[in-house]
Amino acid sequence: MTTKGRISRRTAVAATAMTVFATPAFASLVIQSYMRADITVADNCLVSRAGSDVASYTTAAGPDADFATGNMAPTRVTFEEDTLTIRGMQGDRVIYTDVARIRNECDVPLTVQLNMDGSQGGGWTDRYAEVYLSSVALPLDSVQNLGFPTDSSGNWVATPLAVDSGGNVVNAQSSVVAVGANQEIRIATLIEAGTTPSSLSATSSMSWEVMAQNNNGN
Repeated sequence: MTTKGRISRRTAVAATAMTVFATPAFASLVIQSYMRADITVADNCLVSRAGSDVASYTTAAGPDADFATGNMAPTRVTFEEDTLTIRGMQGDRVIYTDVARIRNECDVPLTVQLNMDGSQGGGWTDRYAEVYLSSVALPLDSVQNLGFPTDSSGNWVATPLAVDSGGNVVNAQSSVVAVGANQEIRIATLIEAGTTPSSLSATSSMSWEVMAQNNNGN
């Protein structure tokens, strides 16, 4: 019985060796390792809110700013989309210094940048627009006055989004701003409208996305 046991083990080893050597030279080795991801969804902690300029100017023909939140479905799911409706004035430059706010309600610092998505449209004859981020982050709901984007106070990014009077994107990305946890930055808009009569009847549109990133302290 003992001898048969030894022979059985030797036979098994020999058979295995023969199987390996009999494998064709072109065969591939396949190793499969399995993992599982459990996906959950939390409340959004990068939040857009109306700034103090919204609904502050409500005359029928004068400056006006409005902020609304809706939905868009560009891919497989539905995303939230914020819409600013802002009014310039013919022959003037109009600056809204607090038309929207980007709030970091996460528990980590973020860097924020605006990126044009290339879908500007409507009439751009004799008009020009810029969109600024404030270069300093403030506590949530702060009422501090940051001045005008065109001054030299250093309160606004050096590179805003910009669309020229032909509807062409001049700057497709804004400068990057660091925003700490429980802080916010502001969005300002500058609108220049010329004296061309047709500029009164046209509506221009420009679209951008707010990109926020956590660099994990790096």
